[in-house]
Amino acid sequence: MKRLFLIATFTFAALTAYAQQKDPIYIINECVVSAGEVNELINQGHVDVITVVKEPSELKEYEKFGDTSNGVVLVTLKEDHVFIAPEDPGKFMGGDIETFQQWLAENLRYPEEIKDIKVDQVKVVVKFTIGKHGYIVPSSIIFFENGGNNNAFADEVRRVLLSSPRWEPGKQKGEPVAVSYVLPVIFSTK
Repeated sequence: MKRLFLIATFTFAALTAYAQQKDPIYIINECVVSAGEVNELINQGHVDVITVVKEPSELKEYEKFGDTSNGVVLVTLKEDHVFIAPEDPGKFMGGDIETFQQWLAENLRYPEEIKDIKVDQVKVVVKFTIGKHGYIVPSSIIFFENGGNNNAFADEVRRVLLSSPRWEPGKQKGEPVAVSYVLPVIFSTK
């Protein structure tokens, strides 16, 4: 693994030096990206393969992305890459993210240990990933807002997320992929 990382880093460094003289097109999942984005993905360990296309006959396929006269760099990501907006974001109980939000709201309970606190509304903002097999990845749950100083609200959101039924996973080019979501969750005493 370390050797693959070193090879990828060396390859990217060589490509970057080449790119400083000439600007190839960098493509990830049919999307044009910058050399900086590719470098960041390599540093994070998300890159599986880098392919340089220079043959004029092969470059014709990529002309829809722009001027290919300086080559094309194709970047293939590892399977564990998490998508934010895949072609198909997946389904929850036959519906979309709104169906999941409704299910979440129906299954949340106001934390018992703080029922006596008079709060009209508490907002929790959570980020989580639905893995390519359709289950929420426990280690992916991150709170941007946890409802104040008390973690009881965040703990309740985590409990319900982890009890979620299986999703139909998101897809990119017909293949299942991991998809990241960010949701606001409102607790109300009204």
